Amino acid sequence: MTKAWQIYYNAVLGAIGGLLGWLIIGQIPTGDWDVHLANAVSGLVIGLFIGGSIGAVEGLFVKRSVGRTLLGVLGGAFAGALSGALGLLLGGLAFVLLGELLGDASLSLGSLNINLGLLLARMLGWMALGLFLGLGQGILSLRIKRASFSLLGGTIAGLVGGAVYEVLTQLFIQQSGEIQVFLSAVALVLIGVALGGIIAATVELAKDARTIVLTGRRANTEVSIIGKATLGSSDACDIYIPDEGVEKQHGILEKRGDSFVLINNGHSQPISAGGKVIPPGGSQRLDDGMIITVGAVQLKFRVK
Repeated sequence: MTKAWQIYYNAVLGAIGGLLGWLIIGQIPTGDWDVHLANAVSGLVIGLFIGGSIGAVEGLFVKRSVGRTLLGVLGGAFAGALSGALGLLLGGLAFVLLGELLGDASLSLGSLNINLGLLLARMLGWMALGLFLGLGQGILSLRIKRASFSLLGGTIAGLVGGAVYEVLTQLFIQQSGEIQVFLSAVALVLIGVALGGIIAATVELAKDARTIVLTGRRANTEVSIIGKATLGSSDACDIYIPDEGVEKQHGILEKRGDSFVLINNGHSQPISAGGKVIPPGGSQRLDDGMIITVGAVQLKFRVK
């Protein structure tokens, strides 16, 4: 599976998560609650479903592993719930403060006058949700660089989603309650799409290299590498190769200085790079375009 498809599936599952979050929130009677408690609970539910949905992508579509899918859902949901509750709570505070500071200031878009205070407040509110949700997803990877780019992607997604949400809300503010409910669903789906797609696309900017599986059961699968990646037949490996002759954790691709090396983890099964066999415990520098052979499977190593 190419990276473009992986970004697409992140966006689709993010949208599904946003829709599920909207459906569940609609069943919780928060109308009489304290506004900050209602924001925290809404953020928790939104983050739970969007985070869990995005967390399923790697296991469901990339590794096609039931166990890895379940772990991804649980990890993503947990990180999403915590970050969503905190993000929308802080975002709600920003919404109230900015709404008071900017008052009735407006922005004209043709025949439509947008309340600038509400627009900026809504954007900051959803930005906070996206920021923490992106950070939560990134932390799961245990890679500082990936976490920082996930944070950036989540922030951008929150800003975009919040702007669309507020513009749609003010555009149809005079419409019926049914229209408002529909818009809430559309807005959360858009935010789910933005969070899933933009976080995944932004993380792609952080990659140092990538591998493309050329043969075997996972031919045409593309895996991005940020700093370091494990390679083996265990679905816990970054580069998952469930083929005969591949050990559970057969090797490691690691960035050292400005270049990458392939390390044989000490297994007697063959692993080579550029036609040169790497002895157990040994390593080999990787050049752009070099072919890696592990068991009977071939991969191409590409820088960026």
